[in-house]
Amino acid sequence: RRATSTNISSALDDQRFSQLITDGVHANTLCAIAEIWISRAGQPGVAAERPLLFSIQHNLKSGRSVAIRIIESKSSRPDMIYSLLCIASLNSTEDLPLIESLFDNKTVLWPQRGQIVKNQDPNEPPYDTNYKVQTRDVALAAAAHLRNIKPEEISMKVRSSELSLYAFDSLGFSSDEARSQALAEYRKLAESK
Repeated sequence: RRATSTNISSALDDQRFSQLITDGVHANTLCAIAEIWISRAGQPGVAAERPLLFSIQHNLKSGRSVAIRIIESKSSRPDMIYSLLCIASLNSTEDLPLIESLFDNKTVLWPQRGQIVKNQDPNEPPYDTNYKVQTRDVALAAAAHLRNIKPEEISMKVRSSELSLYAFDSLGFSSDEARSQALAEYRKLAESK
């Protein structure tokens, strides 16, 4: 089972498959197969990151059920980032209450334990050593996206990503004060929209 899972996940990474599912002769059939495979992700023994990323890239609705499972499990792995960004990219506004319920979740998702923060964008200043991406940060960015609030309107300096909506390493803050300010700005804008 593990070898099959790995092989299918590898196919999802292949640009040729992405092209076939988008505009190939059998695009509808391949899309249906991919949707079924993605719906298995997040279950024991099946990694969710690649299927969620594929769902984001191809706007596949099956990614939502996987994302909800992972969010409800309170995952502390990077699949939580993919899950929140998947909900946001699918514009799943009915999931706003679930996402907003994570605004107090302080789990550090990036950098992972044992890793150090490196400057990922040469056009930006280096990250502060206190810089972290927590679950609540990603939830805030996802909720803002669902409410059509631009990140800069709530003092978030996120970078767009063609692969995952936002670049993971740009979703965090260097201090809890900055987090609190962004959340306050979000709440103010959310009430007015």
